[in-house]
Parts: sequence; structure tokens; C-alpha cells
Amino acid sequence: MGRDVAVARARRSPGDPPAPAVDAGAALLALPVTTPLSVGKPRGLTAYGRRALREHPAVPREAPDGRASRRGGRVPLPRSPCPSEYDLTSRVLSSTTRPPPSMSAFVRQRRASRRTSVALACASLLVAVGVAEAHDTWLLPDLFTLAAGGRLALSARAGGGKFPAGSAVPITRVAAVRLVGAATEARITDFAAEGGALRIRHVPPAAGQYRVSLSLSPGTIRSTPAGLLRFLRLEGGAAEAQRVERLGLVTGEDSLVFVHAASASTVVEVGRGGPRAYQRAAGLPLEFLPVNDPLALAVGDTLHVRVTGDGQPVAGIGVEYKPAADTLAAGATPPAYLSAVADGRGIAHLPLTAPGLWIVRAAYVSPRAGNTPREYAVSRATFVWQVRARP
Repeated sequence: MGRDVAVARARRSPGDPPAPAVDAGAALLALPVTTPLSVGKPRGLTAYGRRALREHPAVPREAPDGRASRRGGRVPLPRSPCPSEYDLTSRVLSSTTRPPPSMSAFVRQRRASRRTSVALACASLLVAVGVAEAHDTWLLPDLFTLAAGGRLALSARAGGGKFPAGSAVPITRVAAVRLVGAATEARITDFAAEGGALRIRHVPPAAGQYRVSLSLSPGTIRSTPAGLLRFLRLEGGAAEAQRVERLGLVTGEDSLVFVHAASASTVVEVGRGGPRAYQRAAGLPLEFLPVNDPLALAVGDTLHVRVTGDGQPVAGIGVEYKPAADTLAAGATPPAYLSAVADGRGIAHLPLTAPGLWIVRAAYVSPRAGNTPREYAVSRATFVWQVRARP
């Protein structure tokens, strides 16, 4: 028994300009409740079905911009932030074994199909946003303390809530890796993708403590204030989203552009008794500068860390921190992030309740340098350190 199926596809006209890039959060916010779907001359229908479509005036015969549909039903794609609703839409219009349903039923089913397609497409978009963007980047030293003359070895990884496990940071995204000592600074160039991590190696010039930092290449997103807030929440910056709303940093903007960049840092020690460097800044747009030595901490201690944005302490900024998942028993639920708020001096106080690796993260929004209207910098950073068990 034969069956005729028509699939309505919307495509761009050759002369149409490319759709502007939008970030996924803004796309969801700007999604229209309903969007007209154009149907040109369908293919693959029986003569009965073609006549029914021809004679019924409720079926759209024009493109959304008012131009006549092209032959074969190909019409210019509307400027929709969720175009997949058109690609996903398909419909069985008629059958050779029985007359097609009444045209009113056809229209109702078409509208229902369109609403379903919109919901599916946008649900997929939301999932894609979460998978693609909800992650942090961190640096994991093989050893936090090594012998004098030893070679530093670290892994750079990215992931969601599974710290310290994660995937390798793509080498193409690396902007810079730096080593900052008490009196020296150097650029690290020995790094390569190996297995499930980006491996970084370097031999420090002398004994002492060093900060190692990784900066990723920035990206630019055109969005709206609501889209910016959604981006922050997806990227572990829920506290910063609240601060931005509370201070009204983007209030009154119809649209905006933000440049987002991520960085990671940690502290290691070479030899014994060398000069300390945990308070040395690496020049990152958002940075954690410990007030007390993170390599001397044990369970029950508190890490006091100054949070700086563009080189200045940020009072009231929120941070999130937690121990590594592998500090728990096998099969245990990964620990959730704890929250803290920096005091008036920009210092956050983080009580430490378990031995092993710990991570702290934050996000920071500020107007871009040069007072460029409606342009903002979004900086995200992590800092990793190790906590000793009490004897």
C-alpha cells in the first residue's frame, strides 16, 4: 500500500544576508511564541491532495517577508533565532487509500506540529548550551612540592561538576601559560595534548614557590542583558549574576556585546625554604591571591583569598569552592559547591573540611577598557590547591 509524504523545508534565498550570530541564551529569550510556516507547492502528493491544498485559502502561499514562494515550496528562511523548528517540521499530507482529512483538521494538525517542533528544537538548543558551555578549566600539578632542580608537570583540564576529572583543554584555545616566582617571571612553552589532558612541563630556574597560570583565548558574544545573566549562571557565575543585577551594571541596555575569557592558576614549591610567591599576581583579569600560604594548610584551617578584578580587590563578589570528588568513598555523590562572599576588602574566607585537592571559582563582569558603550568583559577563573590531613 503506497503512501505519499511531503516534507516542508525552509531554505535561504541566495541573495539573503547571513543571519547574525546570537548567543544561545539570548536566542531562547528572543524566541517568538508562534512563527508562520510557509508551504509552497508540495511534492509527492496525490492529485486529490494537491487539489485540496490549492483550493483551501487558509494555507499560506507566500514567504514570511511577503514575496511569492518559489517553485517547489522553497522559501526564504525567516529571521528566527531558532531556525531548527523549520528543519524539524515534516508532515504526512495524504494517503492513496483514503481521502485526506478535512482542511480544517489539516491546519490544526499543522499548527500543533509546528508548536511541537518549536518546543523540541528549543529544548535541544537549551541542552546544547548546557553541554557546550557549563564547564570550568583548572590546573592540576602532579606534585605540589618537588625537589630542588625538579621538573614541574601539570595537567590542564576542563569539565563540569566532576573535578578533578575532565577532558583535555584544546591546545588551540591556549593563549598563554606563565610561571611567576618571588622575583622572576617566565613564559612556559612546553605543553602538548596527551591522553585526557593538556600536559604542561617546565624546569624552574631556582628553588622557591611559584604560581602557574593558564589563560585561554577570549570569545565574543552579542547578546542581551538577560542573555548575559543566563551565560553567567551556566558558567558557574550565579553569584556574579546576582551582583550584576543588584548593582544594575547592565540595566537599560537593549543589546550588548561581552568578551568572555577563562583562566586557571595554582601554586607549587620547588625545594625547601625558598621565597614565597603565593601573593604574587600573574596579571590575570580575575585572580585569586591567597592571604595565607595555601601549601601550609590542613583540615580545619581556613584559606583566606583576595579576589581581584582588573588588578583591584572586588568587595562583595561571590565565590564557589569545594573539595575534589576523589576525596570521597567510591560511588559517593560528588560534593556540591559551597558559597562564600568577599568582605569589604575583597577577601573571601573558605573553611577546609577534607584533605586532598580543592578548587575555588568565580566570575567577574566589568565594562571593557576604553569606556566602549554596551561592551563588557566577562572573566572566569579557578584556583586549585591541596589540603593536608591532620596527623
